[in-house]
Amino acid sequence: MRKNVVFLILLVLGANLFSLERSDFDRVVDFQATIKALSTTEDLSALSGRLLLLSGTISNMVFVGTKKDNFNVEVSLVAGEWLGLEDIGIYNCVIIFEGSEFFSTFPRRLPRNPKPGVIGVNDSILVLAKALQPLNKDKHGIRWLLQGLHVRSLK
Repeated sequence: MRKNVVFLILLVLGANLFSLERSDFDRVVDFQATIKALSTTEDLSALSGRLLLLSGTISNMVFVGTKKDNFNVEVSLVAGEWLGLEDIGIYNCVIIFEGSEFFSTFPRRLPRNPKPGVIGVNDSILVLAKALQPLNKDKHGIRWLLQGLHVRSLK
């Protein structure tokens, strides 16, 4: 009897999991977000409170907390595009990764033969982030501060 109850609960939970639709994810994550689009957004409310899925290249990393229990790194993520034949548009944001789960992902010194999942400067990454606030505005647009929730290398 007990096994039947557990099976029934798992069956109901499983059915709900597979009934998720695209619109359910679109309410939570903005899959259309880019660093360029973010650079033209001035107001946090315009982002609808959704998480952002961004890709770009790491141009700089600043380690604020270096111990595993207080790890904190600020990553500058950039993206660019050609504007005509001679100009380049460069867009960037700063992403803060906090917590021990990121300690082995962002080493202070990149090993000669890094293990899979290790990320350093000049690596292309995909990141799930939450917008915190705009930092400043320059000729390339608005630079945002984001909180990194998940990250993976695109190499």
